[in-house]
Amino acid sequence: MKNKAQAGNITMIVVFVAILMIIASGIVIGISAFFSSEDAFRKTDAEVLNTKIKNCFIENSVSEKLDIYELCSLNEEVIKRNYIIEIKQNGEAFYNYGDTEKCLLGDENQAFPICSTSTLKKDEKTFTITTGSNQLSKIEQK
Repeated sequence: MKNKAQAGNITMIVVFVAILMIIASGIVIGISAFFSSEDAFRKTDAEVLNTKIKNCFIENSVSEKLDIYELCSLNEEVIKRNYIIEIKQNGEAFYNYGDTEKCLLGDENQAFPICSTSTLKKDEKTFTITTGSNQLSKIEQK
């Protein structure tokens, strides 16, 4: 009788180990799928910054002596390290930080930023806002 009881325990251990292996393999597959994705975060960064500046211009009055960092609550250190901003008013330079010519090469080479451009009409003025992101995620740095 004792041997039959032990056979049931051994069977349950095998089932328990099998369930643990299924759960562990699901976790490994999920983590590897998340971290190996080919998402381009630079495009999203550029679009988010562009939207933030555009909304800032809509909500605030824009003058010639523009402090975009204070007006739009942007961190100047982060912008100058990782981003490009070019704003044109009626086709003429209004604010510029960085070289937007590099945006043309962003899709072909990871060393260049990926950019986003939008247009805003306010107070009979047309603003063209171009933002770019150089910030590489750990996935893109590989």
